[in-house]
Amino acid sequence: MTLDEFRVAIRNVFSYLRPGGTFRLVLPDLEQLIGLYTGDPTPAACSRFMQESWLGEMTTPRSLRSIPTAVFGRARHLWMWDYKGMEQELSDAGFTDIRRAQMGDSPDPRFQDVESDYRWKDCLGVDCKRPKQPSTSSKNSQSASSHSQSTHSPDETAPLQSAARDGAAP
Repeated sequence: MTLDEFRVAIRNVFSYLRPGGTFRLVLPDLEQLIGLYTGDPTPAACSRFMQESWLGEMTTPRSLRSIPTAVFGRARHLWMWDYKGMEQELSDAGFTDIRRAQMGDSPDPRFQDVESDYRWKDCLGVDCKRPKQPSTSSKNSQSASSHSQSTHSPDETAPLQSAARDGAAP
């Protein structure tokens, strides 16, 4: 996703969640990737960074089947995040109780059904909530409260995982 697409997406998630609902996401951890890159003295460090971050393309697909993916797909990360940046974006969108998450640490058992170890390995996990009551301090509280209250999702949770490890669109 591009930065502007991400911002639209998290505002949509905020509006779909019921008050008190939980949002979890998993994505490549820029800070960790930079640490691995700077700590690797080998000539392959740059290539490994580009592959691990999903920023690089090793080849240009040339088949007809690759055209729709190239035009419409979002299998590559177009923006990278560390925890500090992600925490700020989520806060700006109105989320609260923002914290680093680990696979399986949610008290809601429904997340266990959608979390996969391979997606969490070496990634940044974040857990946050839509406030139970609208916050007057959030710059998005007025726009978020103008949306309908969770008519799109009967569930109190919106599990969304960036599919960085399996090439699916985040």
